[in-house]
Amino acid sequence: MHPDVAAYHAGFEGEIRLRLDKLHQCLVDWHPDAEHCLRYGIPTFRVRGRNRVHYAAFAKHLGLYPGPEALRALAPQLAGWKHSKGAVQFPHHQPLPWSLIEDLVRWEPRGADE
Repeated sequence: MHPDVAAYHAGFEGEIRLRLDKLHQCLVDWHPDAEHCLRYGIPTFRVRGRNRVHYAAFAKHLGLYPGPEALRALAPQLAGWKHSKGAVQFPHHQPLPWSLIEDLVRWEPRGADE
């Protein structure tokens, strides 16, 4: 884990810290070649020089920022989750929806690898 990301995680305790650590490890598994860094003061995974996904912890939720394109493409799966144009919120009092999170962070626009 990049030292700046580790320091960000260290700012949280208990269940929130565990959720951050688990999310980070899943992102590493899903994007093993990604660069890990802080952008906008929050952990970010960059793939091929572009921000792929950001995440952040707040008092009541974990925020995931996969980008507006991914959120638009997967809008039907977001039913029941508070979300905006570029972010989705996962309340701490609910289990994280790992399948949805994986779909969001693995989503690629058509032709992205061309």
